[in-house]
Amino acid sequence: MDLLTQKINRYYKRLEEHRLVHQAFFAELLELIRDCEEVWGSVMNAPDDSQEMWLIRRCIENEPQVHFREKFMSDLPGVTARQIRRQIPQLYEMGFDYLEISRILEIRPKYAYITVFNYRKARELV
Repeated sequence: MDLLTQKINRYYKRLEEHRLVHQAFFAELLELIRDCEEVWGSVMNAPDDSQEMWLIRRCIENEPQVHFREKFMSDLPGVTARQIRRQIPQLYEMGFDYLEISRILEIRPKYAYITVFNYRKARELV
């Protein structure tokens, strides 16, 4: 398996892990809302300082977020930067947009966008 395929698989694995964590978050939030409705009849009727509303707010504040690393191209070794420059058009041809490409390659979205733009422009000239 080549390096690009490994990066794509790692990206999809992170998305799947986040989806599962997020699904558990919503299940917990739904349970807290149901508990609040049992006590107060409705979330709208619950006072802001009630235990149930406090638990709901705390749950919402701790909503899981997915974060991707964003490296600067200038911080990368020359070999790695050239490899990434070759991989961006490959990923674009595979159907990924610039934001997905930046997440897969762990680079800043701006660089992926500019490279995809230049690649598309060069293809139109040919």
